[in-house]
Amino acid sequence: MIERYIQTALTTQITGLLAKPGRLTHIFGDLLGLPAAEVTGIETFFKASPPSVILQYPREDSPFPLYSIVLRDETETDKALADLDDIVDAEAAADFSNIGENIRGADMLGTTFNHTFHIITMAKHRDVCVYYFALARYFMMRARGFFVDKGLYDLELGGGDLAPDQRYLPAYLFARILRFRCGSEFRVIADIPPQAFKIDGVYTIGGSASATGVTAGVTVKPKI
Repeated sequence: MIERYIQTALTTQITGLLAKPGRLTHIFGDLLGLPAAEVTGIETFFKASPPSVILQYPREDSPFPLYSIVLRDETETDKALADLDDIVDAEAAADFSNIGENIRGADMLGTTFNHTFHIITMAKHRDVCVYYFALARYFMMRARGFFVDKGLYDLELGGGDLAPDQRYLPAYLFARILRFRCGSEFRVIADIPPQAFKIDGVYTIGGSASATGVTAGVTVKPKI
């Protein structure tokens, strides 16, 4: 699940930054040009209150600051002809042995999706919201190799402020959205076709016995 990949990427990066907080000087001082005194304050706050990472929108009792991962949109794009992507051969069937069925010969149906996720930075202080949004962008850029290894492609980041809306977040919070777009392939195995495992008779012209001694069990009626 892509949202779980995002959650894993963010939590891994947060843990890594807590282990090496000196990187904050590079991020906010070298990359973003903030003064040394402000960077020191960011480092102190980050050590004391690192962001939590959750799926879906938070509740009022959620621990802030946090990153909320929300699916904004998902659209099917390029389809295979009649959705048929492949036929399950013996090698592929072995890869799906955990299904517990013989799926050799089944159709493999395939399509691709474009996904848009919102990583919403939420904090009680406006400056913390801006700082942690910058960190979210930094984290997601560092995790691009991880996402590619998971089969995602066409990775794109964007963002903007989120206007106050009590349907989604309490009024006392500040929020900024980091938009993450990506593509993925989705493949499923169709119903397994009927398979024959026993022959009761062999058709031969004239209904005579075959060379193997098996009596033909099929006859053909003449057309009227």
